[in-house]
Amino acid sequence: MKLLLSLVLFFSCILAFSQQDSIAYLDVPGFKLKSLDAINNPDGSILISGRFDYGSYEAVSSLYGYDPEKYPKWITQNNFFGDPMCFLHKRSANGDSLWTRLYPHHLSGIGITACQDSGFAIVGFRPTNREKQYEYDKTQAAIVIKTDANGNLKWYKDIPSNYNSVGLDIVELNNGEFIVLASKEREKGYGDLSNPSIVRLVKLSTEGEIMWDKHFPEIESGNYTPSRIILDKNGDLVSVGTKKTGSHYSMYLLKLNTDGEAKLYKEYHWLRENERHEWNWGYDVIETANGFVAVSMAYYRKPESQRVIKVDNNFNIVWEQLVECNNTYQGTLGTDVEGNIYFAAPTETRSVKVIKLSAEGQLIWERERTDVEANEVVGTLVNNQHLSIISRRNRITTILKMKAD
Repeated sequence: MKLLLSLVLFFSCILAFSQQDSIAYLDVPGFKLKSLDAINNPDGSILISGRFDYGSYEAVSSLYGYDPEKYPKWITQNNFFGDPMCFLHKRSANGDSLWTRLYPHHLSGIGITACQDSGFAIVGFRPTNREKQYEYDKTQAAIVIKTDANGNLKWYKDIPSNYNSVGLDIVELNNGEFIVLASKEREKGYGDLSNPSIVRLVKLSTEGEIMWDKHFPEIESGNYTPSRIILDKNGDLVSVGTKKTGSHYSMYLLKLNTDGEAKLYKEYHWLRENERHEWNWGYDVIETANGFVAVSMAYYRKPESQRVIKVDNNFNIVWEQLVECNNTYQGTLGTDVEGNIYFAAPTETRSVKVIKLSAEGQLIWERERTDVEANEVVGTLVNNQHLSIISRRNRITTILKMKAD
């Protein structure tokens, strides 16, 4: 009876979605679903991607044994053989679970984008069998998969590298081609850096063929960790990430054209009380009517905080808000048609803090949701005066739907 009840509740809502707040969970007993990204689909639905693999062998064997009929059908239908996979989960605008797909390419689905053909593209990484080139080489390679509107696989593309490389985000260009944002380690370091990384940009055709593979910066200096990339209304690419210099971490913003040529670059860091630098990791970036909003970790600041920063089109700071929350786990941003900004992040007690700012940076409201436990917020999605906050705590993903006013 307990097993049957668990199966009935897979991907079901604990509370039905309505005009009021509601909470739903992604939770498959015995398995791990590590949600890593979430997006709004043009039809109002929500897509969540991430990594799917075993939890403990004891839990799986006690729940399911070796009987395929006991497994959720979406696992057996997707040819699950026990290896880590990428999962893609779709929910309707009303919160109903529509489908879940698994992709057997050892892929962790870190970034996802909705495509013009109503399908989706997912980027991440997978281990390879190539020989290690240096001591800490994980032999990982970036990989992209393309699906149709129902999540069925159309093609996948390994993006080879002699050194460790991880796909982090992906955007579709207006002509249907793709830009992949990845990190790539260097062959050798300098100073106190043992294999520092650089920003890697790869352009793929509509069918996944590599058109070019470029790096920023082209000179061998700096240690860069990219996080997110977007396509702005002018057709340029804007990316946020982190640069390490010695023991300092600075958030950066980078603007490029669709040929991968840098047009604008700027670093940001702040001082704390004793005149030493904070550690400022760049987490997320969105476009607004007259610029961009980014979020950065404010490490070493007390109380723990993250910074929400508005910049103009030349990356000059217009305003900033310091939000008290956990500063080592990423928060994410969203915006509505009126230009209001939403930010959600975990707190030190693992609840979720959500704030709403006006386009001018004024605080409209701030709410702490103690009914949600989160280590990380992977999506702050805005749709028709509602917010969907997608967060993760261990193997359980929570979808909090709340009114935006």
